[in-house]
Amino acid sequence: MIINIYRFAAAVTAIEKAAQIDNQNDEVTDELENIRLVVEAHKHGDEHFCSERYEQACTSYGEGLWVDPSNPVLYYNRAACWSKLGEWEKSLADSNRALLYWPQYAKALHLRAASNIKVRYKLVHFTYFFLDKIINLIVCDALQLKRWADAVRDYEILRQELPRDREVAANLSHARVELRREAPEGKVELVSDVEKFQAVIASGESVVYFNELTNPEYAWMSSVMDTLSAKYPSVIFLKVVVEQSRAAAENITTLPRFRLYKDGSRVGTATLDVLEIMIKDNLIDPI
Repeated sequence: MIINIYRFAAAVTAIEKAAQIDNQNDEVTDELENIRLVVEAHKHGDEHFCSERYEQACTSYGEGLWVDPSNPVLYYNRAACWSKLGEWEKSLADSNRALLYWPQYAKALHLRAASNIKVRYKLVHFTYFFLDKIINLIVCDALQLKRWADAVRDYEILRQELPRDREVAANLSHARVELRREAPEGKVELVSDVEKFQAVIASGESVVYFNELTNPEYAWMSSVMDTLSAKYPSVIFLKVVVEQSRAAAENITTLPRFRLYKDGSRVGTATLDVLEIMIKDNLIDPI
């Protein structure tokens, strides 16, 4: 059963009419009772939230979710409570659940992006003070990069939905800057996740190297990319191994291949002999 809170009034009216027509139908009676329980939980949660009783609000929204575990609005509302309590991992988890059932839920997208950023800062704090420094920096760097990539992805979607929203535009710009800052300097990152790939190429200027591990020139070309990455720090350099991610490989049939992107749009395809020239002409000093 999925009860859409934004259609509660219509749902209750429809079930009540059905109950009047067939008041002996146990299924209709049970459905009406469930809807009333969710409506009541939602109402109590909102009352607690407005009174800044966020823990009680979480409990109330949770009671509604126990009856209707697929309700995106209740998940978003509880995520908002977690954010008020500084429980950013829980806020992120509930935002993800809301978007699972309503992928275009703009409020949940906005909160998930904000939660990703907050979780990133919490990871940095926790890592520096409580874990072994050598291991923690490796783990933390990878998590930071993923959080910023996730935030860029969500703000890109919100930017399309809300093109005039200044807060969304500012947050997208900030997330892009941080994503570029967190990218490993002088070393090309290997990307296999298609969502992360799309988020990174949308964050500004980037060069992607597509190849196969079986190619005998793979290691040498990777070192060339590392050199170019150090030489042009304003550009993000990525590697995609075709066998590991067909989706991110974008149907490329001729390998190795280099593609240049700017704000998510492809601006060129190159072979190694002309790659640096194309970087200069298309990304550093575009004509």
